[in-house]
Amino acid sequence: MPVFDVRTADWRAAVHHVVIDMCTVFKAAVTAVLVVDHFHLLQLANAVIDEVRCRLTAQIRGGRGRSGDGNGTGGAGSGPSSAPGGGRPA
Repeated sequence: MPVFDVRTADWRAAVHHVVIDMCTVFKAAVTAVLVVDHFHLLQLANAVIDEVRCRLTAQIRGGRGRSGDGNGTGGAGSGPSSAPGGGRPA
């Protein structure tokens, strides 16, 4: 990296920890211990949790869990109250 090229070898050797983006491109340029900031770590964790939540919802409910999926989970026009007479016997 150009910014490190202008630094002396002693200065570079004194760098023990580096906080960088989690992109692997940057990792190749660093020989120190890498530290990930909490924002990006939590962002990645939330993305994984969201992916698992969506997959489980699709497996359990047979779709995306929305009224148009035909799984009887509700929504406008899907319940007995939408039948003539409000779903009550005549």
